[in-house]
Amino acid sequence: RGYVTTWNPVVQNRSDSLKCTNYDLLYSLQKSQDNRYYPSGTGTQSILTELFKDYGIPMQEYHGPNVTHGKLKYNNSYVSDIIFDVLDDVKKKGGGTYFLRAAKGYVDFMEKGSNSMVYVFQAENTQSISSQISVADLITRVKVIGKENSKGYSSVEATLNGLLQYGIRQRIYTRGSDESLADAKSAAQQILDENGTIKEKVTLQAPDVPFLRKGDFVFVTI
Repeated sequence: RGYVTTWNPVVQNRSDSLKCTNYDLLYSLQKSQDNRYYPSGTGTQSILTELFKDYGIPMQEYHGPNVTHGKLKYNNSYVSDIIFDVLDDVKKKGGGTYFLRAAKGYVDFMEKGSNSMVYVFQAENTQSISSQISVADLITRVKVIGKENSKGYSSVEATLNGLLQYGIRQRIYTRGSDESLADAKSAAQQILDENGTIKEKVTLQAPDVPFLRKGDFVFVTI
């Protein structure tokens, strides 16, 4: 369910056609910017339900995650990007992977792979499948560097190691003057978490199933 945003009927050579673009009620979140500040200790549910209320997005009941976040600040950010960033922080904190959905005029969250109906794609009705594994952009070590001294020398304050069996691929994180070592190590660990894993990508081409939605598990035999 949604709204028509572009309506373009065409009559030409005694024939007619219609081109139109439609979006669900989440479209306004992609087109709206906002400034938001959330102090350390704010919960996911509080952040997300407040955004939906302020933008008139109806929700029947909250089924999403609720972890405690650190300080979050957004300037001139699209509301959809704020939501994606909060959900990404939930994932990093071990709260699960969630997707925002609009259905039957309401919004809700669905955890990845929680669908009860699982569709099966067999070899005879699957067009192609491609599997890729890559360590091209892998980071295996992050060093935390302190401020320069009077001689221009910066000392190594912490070293975080990852998958060193693939060699040393190092990033440098420079601790800010007002940043504690604990916060700097946390930021360095985040770099390692985001870039220190082997990337695997599977692409499947199969007949369209309109009932499938982002975040659903499928079963493939090929």
